[in-house]
Amino acid sequence: MGTQGIVGVTGIFFSVTADTMRYAIEHFEKYGRIRKPKLGVTLTEGWLSIYDLPSDEGLTIKTIEEGSPAQKAGLIVNDSILGAEAFSISTVIDFNEAMKKYLPGDTVNFKIKRGNSIITVPVVMG
Repeated sequence: MGTQGIVGVTGIFFSVTADTMRYAIEHFEKYGRIRKPKLGVTLTEGWLSIYDLPSDEGLTIKTIEEGSPAQKAGLIVNDSILGAEAFSISTVIDFNEAMKKYLPGDTVNFKIKRGNSIITVPVVMG
């Protein structure tokens, strides 16, 4: 028996921030698991954010899952998420950090750019 077919990787490390660990521990203590709200979309960062440049373009919705909270709330493909309540959102990291404040079933008022208009869309998170 040889080592054919076995792939090993060394020298890769992952780090988790203290805030993320605190979030996970608090959820395990309260609920026995991590309860993350679900929007049901695929998001894309704008090119400025991709290159780590300041941006206020938000995240563009590329796909929406059938029957998802986003679809039920009336979000559409190519809407841009600019914020959630008091949080500004321009990167996926911003979005994930903002979502840590909510649980499934919470209503989140998203600031959305649709065409040339800015609207607020309440979404009951899944």
